[in-house]
Amino acid sequence: FGYREVEEQVFIGRVLGKVGNLELVGNDFRHGQTVSANASALISLDLCKGLALAGAIDGKIRLWDKEYKCHETSRLGSAVVGAQFYTFDAGIFSAASAAGDIHIFDTERCKSACHWKLSSRVSATILQNSQCVVVAGCANGGLRFCDARSGSSSRVLFSGDARSFSATALAWLSSSKLLAGYADGCVRLWDIRKSGSTACVTKLDKHRHLTKYEQDDDDDDDEPWSAARGARVLAHDTSIASILVLHDRIITLGRDGDLQVWHIATLRNTRTSLPRLARARPALAPVGLSPLLLRSRLFLAPSSSKLLA
Repeated sequence: FGYREVEEQVFIGRVLGKVGNLELVGNDFRHGQTVSANASALISLDLCKGLALAGAIDGKIRLWDKEYKCHETSRLGSAVVGAQFYTFDAGIFSAASAAGDIHIFDTERCKSACHWKLSSRVSATILQNSQCVVVAGCANGGLRFCDARSGSSSRVLFSGDARSFSATALAWLSSSKLLAGYADGCVRLWDIRKSGSTACVTKLDKHRHLTKYEQDDDDDDDEPWSAARGARVLAHDTSIASILVLHDRIITLGRDGDLQVWHIATLRNTRTSLPRLARARPALAPVGLSPLLLRSRLFLAPSSSKLLA
């Protein structure tokens, strides 16, 4: 499920059974025209400067231009687990398959400019725009860094207790802080400037709640979090489906449809009551949360197109 505001209209990629439609929807969220239809379900969607990029469960990557014309750029060997434009230039985008093939494509030529073949399966990817590095969440629990400038993919971050769980959702908290959600329900905060076990700063703990004093505190300390460690420090009871950083809050979604809201300064659970979503189907992972407007507290959740504030 993907969403971004584009001028006066909105592209929404929706998983509808086994058929993926890319629909053009107005700002009033009434259904508009169907731009195109995929033969299989959409898994990932990204937009940049009027272009729409979609990856499907059958491995196809499609690009829609400003005239809503569809171009099939490539077909990876397995499901596309991540497709994302370079934020500063829609001329390139990254795409990854579940089998471990990671590419950076030239948008205009629709050809792969960089390619890495990882030995581990991949369950999620995210592009670090400032360095043009693709971070891949691997099945062995590692976060693999694929650098487009050097061509290297040798750097990897591991947490000792995460080796048997894949990273299923990734989100940037800042340019150097990466949130990674895992199949065991754990969400770890990584400082990518560090290496080894010290790179894992803390974990989100569903039992550590935000106090009234912390909620009203305006302290701007860059790292106010107290370390939450231990093998059973979990954010959810099930695998993490999606992570969304939205203003002063972090929203995490479990595969069971459970939504948790976290205070961004303290990484404590706010105990905000949100409706449980329909259970996410594992075969169509990852299912995403998306911000509705950059300056609002609304976001779009993949359950009957619900808008939550």
